[in-house]
Amino acid sequence: MITIQLLPTFRTPGSMPNVHNHQPGSNRDAGIYRLSDAGVQRLLLQEGCWTPDSLLYSLILGLGIGVLGRAPFWPLVLIYTLFILFHLKLFRHFPQQKAGWSGYEVVVESDRVLARKRDAVECTVNRSEITKIIEHPIHGLWIYTQDRSKIIRAPKMLTGYQKMRTMLTDWVAIERRGPRQLWIYFGMPASLAFLASTLLVRSRYVFFPLLAIAGFYLLRFARISIKTWMGSYGPSPSGTVKDPNGVLALPFMLLALLTVKLVWILLYW
Repeated sequence: MITIQLLPTFRTPGSMPNVHNHQPGSNRDAGIYRLSDAGVQRLLLQEGCWTPDSLLYSLILGLGIGVLGRAPFWPLVLIYTLFILFHLKLFRHFPQQKAGWSGYEVVVESDRVLARKRDAVECTVNRSEITKIIEHPIHGLWIYTQDRSKIIRAPKMLTGYQKMRTMLTDWVAIERRGPRQLWIYFGMPASLAFLASTLLVRSRYVFFPLLAIAGFYLLRFARISIKTWMGSYGPSPSGTVKDPNGVLALPFMLLALLTVKLVWILLYW
C-alpha cells in the first residue's frame, strides 16, 4: 500500500490572489488629504481671523516699525493696547472657528472628488462634471462645476497638497490666478497693524518706503473692492459674501489717511 501525504501549501503575501474586484471610485485608489492642526491655524490667519498667531505678527510687525520709525511713545502704546484688547475679546470665537475647519479633508478617487468633514460628505464632484480648476497662490485650489452650489476648495495647507495637485492636473489643466498678496499671507490684523504704524512714524526715511508698500497694496485692494461692489469679483476665498459697501469704503479711507500723513510729513518734517 502506498500512502500519499498531502502537505499544506503556503503562499507569500505577494502571491495571494486578489479576491476584491476593483470598482471605479473605490477607497482602494483614494488619496485622502487632511488639514493638520497647524494647517487649520494657518488657514484661519489667512482668512482674516483674529487668532493668537495674528496677535503675535501684529505686535512684532507693528511695534518694530513704530520703534524703527520713531513713532510717539504713548500713541504707539495706546494703539497696540487696543490691538491686544480687541484680540482678547475675539479669542472667544477662535475655538468655534477652529472647529469649523478641523476634520476637513479632500478625497481624490479615480473618478470623483469629495469634500468631507469629520467623515460626513459635504460635496461630491464627478470627474466629468469639472469645468475648471483655479489655483490661487496662497489659498490653493478651487474645483468648479456648472452647478454653482457644487464647488470644492482644496486649501494649500492640506497634507500632500502637491501630490493632489499633480493628480488633478491629469484631469483638467489648472489655471493660476492672482499674485501673492502679503497682506493675506500675514493676516488682516497684522496688515492693519502695519498701516497703523505707518501713520504714526515720524522718520521720513522709514515713512516713504512704507508709503510705497502700503499704497501699492491699498490700490490693489481698492480695485478688488470696486469689482466686488460691481458684482463681478464673485465669492471671497472663504466662500462668504461680505458687505460690498463696507469693503469699498475701507481702502479709500486708508488711502485718504496716508495722503494726510504724507502732506504732514512734507510740511512739518
